[in-house]
Amino acid sequence: MKNPPRAARLLLLLPWLALLAGCCANDTYDCQDLQQDSIYLRFYQEPGKSKAFSDSEIDTVYLMRYARTKTNGKYNPASRRPTDSVSLVRATGWSNALLQQAPGFSDKTVIVLSNTSPFPASGPSGKLSSFSYALLVAPNRRGPRYVFRLDSVRLRGQFKGDGCSTCYQNTLKRVIQGRDSTDVTETGGVPKPLLFVKP
Repeated sequence: MKNPPRAARLLLLLPWLALLAGCCANDTYDCQDLQQDSIYLRFYQEPGKSKAFSDSEIDTVYLMRYARTKTNGKYNPASRRPTDSVSLVRATGWSNALLQQAPGFSDKTVIVLSNTSPFPASGPSGKLSSFSYALLVAPNRRGPRYVFRLDSVRLRGQFKGDGCSTCYQNTLKRVIQGRDSTDVTETGGVPKPLLFVKP
């Protein structure tokens, strides 16, 4: 039997092409891939508690980023001088725009540390796990200063697709502070903040 004409072959494919087009055409996808690796930082605040921060103490905090380099596949200790620093003013809501993109989470007292904010993407992978960080709380010149170090951030994720789109999904977020390791992987899409208390 001879092969059917080219036009006939195309007619046979039309129902399948229409089915595939219908699968994706009616859906709008917003992967928000840039926020999947975000780390959420929050200060402990409870009136009357000795280890709690007052509103005035955390009105302005400072976040510093330190470069980390690899040797033989292992990260070296962070440099002593920050590569970037930014002051975060609580009155502006810190990272409100990013929090609005976190489903089921609306705590405006949280600082969002992502691959692109408050520092621009940089480093070999462009991810926040390429750096170490320090969060400085200095209410005034004579008052106590508190420094919280994030020695490293470990991230893991994968790409998931449904035939119409492929999105990145984080599967692990872990923050290492000295000898302590805290798992802040999201559960059910709700961020799990890293809590800071007074020493």
